[in-house]
Amino acid sequence: MNNFIRLFLSLSLSLFLALPSYASEFPAETIYSKYGPSVVAIWASGGKTQASIGAGSLISENGLVVTNAHVISIGSTGKPYPKISVFFKPERLTGDVKKDLNKGYAARILAVSRPLDIAVLKIEQTPSGLNYICLSSPDSVHIGQEVVAIGHPEQGGFWSLTYGRISGEFSDFGGVKGKHMYQTDTSLNRGNSGGPLLDSRGCLVGVNTSIARRSDDGLAITGINFALKSEVVHDWLALQDLSIAYITPAATTESEETFATKPPATEPSVTEPSVTESSVTEPPKTRPGKIKQPLASPAKTKSEIFSNEKAPKQTVKPGTPAEEKKIRKSRFKTPKRPYNYNDLTKVEQELEDMMKEMRGKIR
Repeated sequence: MNNFIRLFLSLSLSLFLALPSYASEFPAETIYSKYGPSVVAIWASGGKTQASIGAGSLISENGLVVTNAHVISIGSTGKPYPKISVFFKPERLTGDVKKDLNKGYAARILAVSRPLDIAVLKIEQTPSGLNYICLSSPDSVHIGQEVVAIGHPEQGGFWSLTYGRISGEFSDFGGVKGKHMYQTDTSLNRGNSGGPLLDSRGCLVGVNTSIARRSDDGLAITGINFALKSEVVHDWLALQDLSIAYITPAATTESEETFATKPPATEPSVTEPSVTESSVTEPPKTRPGKIKQPLASPAKTKSEIFSNEKAPKQTVKPGTPAEEKKIRKSRFKTPKRPYNYNDLTKVEQELEDMMKEMRGKIR
């Protein structure tokens, strides 16, 4: 019997040691340290009662940021918020909104696609010395692969990191042609929208876009989240004359990374005013990289720029059985206003004053 017990313990220990320790090997701390500062908090506002906050990824050294369209649009009308600011991660996070959102810069919308739920912004006076986030080649992404997300989840801290895996993938998600998505069990919540899903090299696998939290019969759903694939970002940007190359699957060092970007010849206009206009004064440095062909037969050959369409009529009254039925039918939901805006709007004027002071010092 003793020999049997020893044999059992020996086999159990061998099996335990043979199990892969993925989580311990994943360089989450290194990724966060290197690329956390390249994830921005996006604050879009249209007055005291209208505001939205989400995340975005700095994808070029000349200040291009990719995010979700719903982060910078007013939910009831689909129009853009008239004022958009982005905030960079401070050296030390405190959990205090006033302290954590203290490095604000004005931004403007270059292009947006509401069907794909993607937008690209241009930051005015981008700070130097940041590591912009490269696009991961779709050929290097597989189900089961480890990933992390960085964003600003509701009730959580700004620049929070969560860990998980690629769980599945979808083509033409929700019936939208060209909207290809990854499913992930990486924890996402309201406020993560627009932020990056990153691989072990810190490259952008996808743009965190939506979550599933309730089934048709009201049953709670957990661990089902969705991110827009990097290939959608790549191909859509190419349609905007913004050529961003993939990092090659074999690249392991910065010298091997392929990344290229160029400013658009003519930037698309936006029908609603955003922030003070300015142009790209210096073209970014470019390196040769593989540029994939644009999406075949997209819904629109160019970005769907926000229109002055009228807001849809309210057909369902809040709190009624009809509203509950309507909510149950919506399988994937990512509400647009995750934070307590009474608290945020109290500091908005202070933030604006600080940015004015900063701009004055720069001048």
